[in-house]
Amino acid sequence: MTDLLNDTYMRLVSDFIVDPVVALKESRGFGSGGLTVHGKLFAVQRGDALLLKLPARRVAELISSEVGMPFDANKGRAMREWILIKGTEAATWPALAREALTFVGG
Repeated sequence: MTDLLNDTYMRLVSDFIVDPVVALKESRGFGSGGLTVHGKLFAVQRGDALLLKLPARRVAELISSEVGMPFDANKGRAMREWILIKGTEAATWPALAREALTFVGG
């Protein structure tokens, strides 16, 4: 499944970096590279999940619907505007990444 998810993430990157305000940055934020808008991180692949920055209310909705899991950055408490979207939900990655781009870049 990991190869499929890597391919899904790379397609997502290819789709997003055509936007001139989006860039792929290496080794940035949470110890890995990811997509940024105006220099701010909004999407990162973390193993078999996609880490996204979304409004806290949206994060809570996605967690309650079991699409995603809380993200704590190894600090012992969940970060309210960050969520890990499960690899089993990879079909939702593009739309949710678009939400994250709008939220962070808005």
